[in-house]
Amino acid sequence: MALNIPELNMHRAKQVAFVLLIVLSAALVVAVLFPRGEKKESVLKHLFNRSETSTSVMNVNEVFPVDQISVMSFFREVPVHEQRFVHGINGWKRTRNIYCVYPATLRLGFDLRKCKGDWLVCRNDTTFVHMPPVQALNSGNRFVDETQCSVYNVVGNWSNAEKKAMCDKANQRMYSLCFTPANTQRAAELGIALVTELLQTLGHKTVVVSVEGYLPSPTSLDVAPMSRP
Repeated sequence: MALNIPELNMHRAKQVAFVLLIVLSAALVVAVLFPRGEKKESVLKHLFNRSETSTSVMNVNEVFPVDQISVMSFFREVPVHEQRFVHGINGWKRTRNIYCVYPATLRLGFDLRKCKGDWLVCRNDTTFVHMPPVQALNSGNRFVDETQCSVYNVVGNWSNAEKKAMCDKANQRMYSLCFTPANTQRAAELGIALVTELLQTLGHKTVVVSVEGYLPSPTSLDVAPMSRP
């Protein structure tokens, strides 16, 4: 149905009023986010409290809502063999024997609760990040799953204390197998690539990441971002 002139003018007036309402609402949002005429290039820079000529330090929880970043994971089946002998008239005689296989998992990464106060500093358009050292992230440094242990060739009785000692031996063996200089260096490289990519995705133009205790080798200066295992 066609509108007559008075109805058309009323319709246009309503449109203009609606547009003005949107403009005023947008102006109010800008006034709240950027008080006193502050000019920022993006909302992200305002939230990060940095301008092109400022320096600021950020709390770790503002960037990562987690306590740990895991970049590598290893699974092994760790064998432990124990025997006991007694010396008799005819020489040594085996009195007890046990062979256990412990499934174990070790995760390498970063404990963000160990980040220092100046772990992330924004200077002009460059963001400097200093990560804590690479470490095993398993709770209590326990890597083996004793409940899933497979036991073979049991001869004699073994006390709970002896079984715990065997489990501890498997745990230490797993740590020695996986927490090697080569693996920690690779974990540091993956962490640097991961944090760099994340911060650049959040809008940081230039990101420089270092890891405590890690010195990059000439072949690892340009590490392509990789997905976590």
